[in-house]
Amino acid sequence: MKDKIYGVVGALIALVVILAISGKLTSDNPEPLPASTNTGSTVVLADAPKTKTTTPEDKSESVPPKPKGPVIGDKVKLGTYEFTVAGTSEKGSVGDITTEGKFVVVSVKVRNVGSKPVNIDSNYFSLYDSNGRKYDPSSDANSYLKEQFAFDSLNPGLSRKAEVAFEVPKDAVGFSLNARDNMFDTQYAGKVTINLSK
Repeated sequence: MKDKIYGVVGALIALVVILAISGKLTSDNPEPLPASTNTGSTVVLADAPKTKTTTPEDKSESVPPKPKGPVIGDKVKLGTYEFTVAGTSEKGSVGDITTEGKFVVVSVKVRNVGSKPVNIDSNYFSLYDSNGRKYDPSSDANSYLKEQFAFDSLNPGLSRKAEVAFEVPKDAVGFSLNARDNMFDTQYAGKVTINLSK
C-alpha cells in the first residue's frame, strides 16, 4: 500500500514539475520564436522592425514612375482634332509682358483629321498644375508670340503648329495641358489631358 501511495505522490510531483516547466516556457515566450521569411534579397524577422535592405536588384524602385496618359510627343485624337505637344518652356517675360510669377509656354501641333474645315484658338487649351489649379491662356502674352492660335481655320488633312502662353505662380509645378475640340465646351466634357512632366 505504501508503494501505491509513493507511486501516486511521485506521479503527482512529476506532473506538477512538468506543468511548472511548460508554464514557465509559455509565460517567458508567449509567441513562437521568430521565423525568417526570405523574399528575394529582403529578410524579415517576425520580431524585427520592418525595414528593407536595398540591393543592386532594387534599383528599379528609385526610378520615378512613368506619367499616366499621353505625354509630350504623343499624338492624341479628340473628335476631328489631333493634338501633339512638341515641348514647353518657362519664361519670366514674353515680349514686353512681365509677371510676378512665370509664363509656361506650350508648343502645340494641331492637325485636322476630319473631312471639313475646323477652327482652332488658344482658348481651346487650359493648363493645370500638380495642385489642381487651372490656368487660362494669357491673351497679353499670346499676342507677343511669333506663332499663335487666333481662331484660325484649319482645312482637312492640314496641321498648324503654334504656342500658347499661360501665366502661373512661381511655385507652380507638375503641369498638364487640357485640350478641347470647341471653345463653347466650358466644362471640358470633350477633352484630352496631356502630361507635360519631363
